[in-house]
Amino acid sequence: MKFFAIVLVFFPMLLTAQFAAKLQNASSPVAAELHLNNTNTTTTVKYNWKRGIRQAILPGTLAFASGVSGGLRESILWRKDVFFKRFPNANRNFWTAPNTLKDAPANAQPYSKAHKVLTTAHNAFLATAVISATIPLVKHGKKEKLGHKLADIGLQALAISLGYSLGFEGTFGHFFKR
Repeated sequence: MKFFAIVLVFFPMLLTAQFAAKLQNASSPVAAELHLNNTNTTTTVKYNWKRGIRQAILPGTLAFASGVSGGLRESILWRKDVFFKRFPNANRNFWTAPNTLKDAPANAQPYSKAHKVLTTAHNAFLATAVISATIPLVKHGKKEKLGHKLADIGLQALAISLGYSLGFEGTFGHFFKR
């Protein structure tokens, strides 16, 4: 059984390698028909930085929105006084958790409604940012160099990290600073 599996896996590879070697020589009629006679030309494809940065704008923006909602959620938990000083007319029933058991229903959680909404928004924005970052990386039918793929992945990761950090620090660290 193992021999059969080895033959099924490696025999097509062997035939493909032999066919590719024949095409590299460009002496077969198939190579002429496929316009593979010019195998000596070496062209280097440079990475398109503008395209990579343009594709990283949407994930970075969504990560920024996720960071803002995460920073606002944390400022509600840890800096309530600063929050209500900035927004004196804010509805305290929505933005703060119930303080006593009299205020809370029997099955209440210790988080406010705003905390739950902001957690949902934070997770949704971050998940959408990651999904929108992976969509340009999957190009059907196009072969790219490994270095180009790694550059795309690096730009997407940098955009998401910077967007999230700027949003969170801008909200929690600067807007609601004590």
